[in-house]
Amino acid sequence: EQVGGLICSDWGAIPSVPVSSESLGQRTARLIAMERTLLQPVDWQTNIITRPGEMDLSATPNTAWWQGRAETAAEAAAASACQARGAKYVAGSARFGPGHNHNKGLNGDNWGWFYGPNLDTGGAYKYQARQSRTWTATCKKTVRRARR
Repeated sequence: EQVGGLICSDWGAIPSVPVSSESLGQRTARLIAMERTLLQPVDWQTNIITRPGEMDLSATPNTAWWQGRAETAAEAAAASACQARGAKYVAGSARFGPGHNHNKGLNGDNWGWFYGPNLDTGGAYKYQARQSRTWTATCKKTVRRARR
């Protein structure tokens, strides 16, 4: 049986300078959350950032980080979700998936961005951002039958 949920990265830092539009504020927050300063193409499945003529760079958080978080979430769920079903978490079965929404974010679909509130007034915008991913894991239940 499959169990699952949603895991999130930490909130990125609040930008030091407000910007003039909501969309620019959110884009700035996404870049800060990914520890990037320039808009760079990213594939969410591989978490690789590429620019023509440059080496590939790993996005932050990277695939290994998300996989680790999925495994941690699944282990925690084993104590509750799997146990509630009379089952045990199958070690190593945790996987992460797409984000909770289809927000394209930084040139990739399914980033699942959350935004903190507009932290400024007077027509200027400052946002914080963080990413989400779905996760799934397998629970295994052993059924025993009495002999006749």
